[in-house]
Amino acid sequence: MKKFLSLLLIASFAIPAISYAQDNGLNPRYTVTVTHLAYRAPEKPKPSVGTVFTRIADAAAGVISDINNDAYVPMVRAEILSAISRVRRLIVVEDADVATDYVIYGEVTNITANRRVEYRTVKDKQGKERKETNISYSANVSASLSLKEVATGVVLETNVFHGETYFSTFTTIDESIRYSIRRMCSDIAHHYNAAFPVRANIVERGEEKKDKQKEVYINVGSGIGVAKNTEFNVATMGTIAGQTTTKIIGRLKVKEVLGPDISLCKVNKGDKEIKAALDANQE
Repeated sequence: MKKFLSLLLIASFAIPAISYAQDNGLNPRYTVTVTHLAYRAPEKPKPSVGTVFTRIADAAAGVISDINNDAYVPMVRAEILSAISRVRRLIVVEDADVATDYVIYGEVTNITANRRVEYRTVKDKQGKERKETNISYSANVSASLSLKEVATGVVLETNVFHGETYFSTFTTIDESIRYSIRRMCSDIAHHYNAAFPVRANIVERGEEKKDKQKEVYINVGSGIGVAKNTEFNVATMGTIAGQTTTKIIGRLKVKEVLGPDISLCKVNKGDKEIKAALDANQE
């Protein structure tokens, strides 16, 4: 089957467990070690006119902050490791003595919980008033992670990731912190999946309708962790002054995964442009 257009993975939903089968060469996998993540508890800010007024306002609103949540550090580390293990093109190696392609290291920089107490007066059906107390929690979690290439020793990037929850949603500190950790780690997995994108080629046409391409087959599947509803950008490739160029012309969504290296996709955007590019045998 002829390979026509290049695709770049942009998002995924319902990430499955990845089997490390041999892929088609488009998506080499790299090994990565996640080092022990230190915990740097945030320092309480020194009093200033601004912070004093902020604390007064918070106290008036019934808001109390607690930065001493060290007990959640092991959970944060475990969830970060789990997030990186969901990156399709990275294989996490937990043996520190094994040489790897990359190292991810950093520190947990914040685990803060906030409690808000609200009082209100309500009336029952008989018009009798009573006092009600409502307690809710919010949380903020953050971590700074760096990606280093082992062969060169070059730190390729450093990013700070955040997870946050808001008042009126959670009724316990534990729920709020745990959800914030999950939100942060979801962003971590998304970020590194984008840093190591999955690529594919359209290898066969599917359903067509006049001048529109409705479905196509691509040469990636379960072997690299592609699942139903995974989305791809479609790009035509070119060369200018010896440099490769790309032009995004559409978007696909995986309709059905048919095997380790084959999936059926629905064309969600650019159906005319994709068919015209296929007709012209564009790369």
